[in-house]
Amino acid sequence: MEDHPGRLKIVNQFRLLLETVRDDKDGMVETMDFLYEVMREKQGVLPITEMITVLKHVKPVLFQHLRRAVALTSRLNLVLQLDMNVEEAYRRLDWNNEEIPSGSGTCPLESKE
Repeated sequence: MEDHPGRLKIVNQFRLLLETVRDDKDGMVETMDFLYEVMREKQGVLPITEMITVLKHVKPVLFQHLRRAVALTSRLNLVLQLDMNVEEAYRRLDWNNEEIPSGSGTCPLESKE
């Protein structure tokens, strides 16, 4: 995946979001704001599919609340339907088990060894 200066910043902001937001309804506004900000970014290719996949894996309750709250006609609804293999998502984000936000489970990359 092509790197650009904003990609690392967005990935780091996503990691911080996962560390700070709760896995419940209370984290919806902050998460939606972050996702809309990422969708507005026009430079380079951002790992949105990878981030959505990790969000589903790490914060499943929050993710379900987001899906129910977003209008069917919203661009965010389309983004929330993105999916890929979670192991590949972690790999593309260059995360290993030590880099997974605390309290969010383990990275499936490490469990196969």
